[in-house]
Amino acid sequence: MQRTLPILLLASLLAGAAWAQRPGQQAPDFTLVDQEGQVVTLRDFAGKPVVLNAWASWCAFCIEEIPLFQQVHDAVNLDGTRVTFLLVNLAEDFGVATSFLSEEVDTTLRSLYDPSQQQKERFADVDFDSTRNLLTRTYRVRGMPTTFFIGADGSISSVKIGPLTAGELASHLAGLGVEWTP
Repeated sequence: MQRTLPILLLASLLAGAAWAQRPGQQAPDFTLVDQEGQVVTLRDFAGKPVVLNAWASWCAFCIEEIPLFQQVHDAVNLDGTRVTFLLVNLAEDFGVATSFLSEEVDTTLRSLYDPSQQQKERFADVDFDSTRNLLTRTYRVRGMPTTFFIGADGSISSVKIGPLTAGELASHLAGLGVEWTP
């Protein structure tokens, strides 16, 4: 009995984590701000596939895969937005995170952050999410980077925990109906 309890506890924790990231579930909505200080929700992209990537400046693998996302974005969105890439920063200070991304990584991808106090005051009527709660509790991110592939219908198509290779990214995008060849 003493050995059974820890095994059952571990199994239930793993099942809970898998449940939160299970393909076919609706992706939870959120309200954050982008690098321009504009309010962004997931529902803003309804009807289009979304690649939602959890990143942090201290995560080397996160930073390494952002240029790949940029390459794919540029290649597949020439004739209009076929897939939206959203980079959600894990709870770093807005100024620090936006500066890091603009100075250290060459990207035009939309990045999302916790609002600064000034932004919260500017949008006093908006109920913002915390990226820490969004990623760790709502989306149940357990490792960085983690990427969610969300279909045009708003459901999670697939999840990749850890860095993506070009081939893996192409495969996940194909699941969204977006063709890209590395």
